[in-house]
Amino acid sequence: MLKAREQFPHGLYPLRVEETTFNLAEYLRFLDSISAEAAAFKRHQQESFHAERERWREAGLLNVVEREEPPATESASIADGCEGVSSPVTASIFQIAVEVGQEVRDGQKLIVLDAMKTEIMVASHVDGVVKESTAYRTRWCRVASC
Repeated sequence: MLKAREQFPHGLYPLRVEETTFNLAEYLRFLDSISAEAAAFKRHQQESFHAERERWREAGLLNVVEREEPPATESASIADGCEGVSSPVTASIFQIAVEVGQEVRDGQKLIVLDAMKTEIMVASHVDGVVKESTAYRTRWCRVASC
C-alpha cells in the first residue's frame, strides 16, 4: 500500500483492469447475504470517523484561519540559494506542518494535500530552513505552483 501511495500521484502505479460481466440480481443477493455484517461495519466506521474528527478538533486541525488576501503565486520566484517545493497534483491543502523560520530535514512532512479524499504528503527534499510559504489551508494547490 505504501508503494501505491508513493507511485500513484506520479502516474507510476500500474492499475489492473479486468473484463467481466455484471449481474445485478446476483449482486443484490450478495448484498442481502452480508447485510448484517455490512451494518455492523458501517456502525464501526462511523464511530471511528467521529473519534478521528474529535482528535483533529483537539489538535486544532479543524480550525481554518484564512488570510485576508491570498498571496499571488503566478509570478512567484525562488530566491538564489533556496529550493522550491511544489505539489505533485492539483489538490486542496489540508494541513500545513511547518512555519516560516522552522528548520526542516530531508523527508520531513511540509504539507498534506487532499485530492478526492486521498491525502498526499509533500515532504522536503533537502535539509534547510523554511524562508517563505505561499501555502495556506483550504487553498487549491496546482501542480508546480504550491
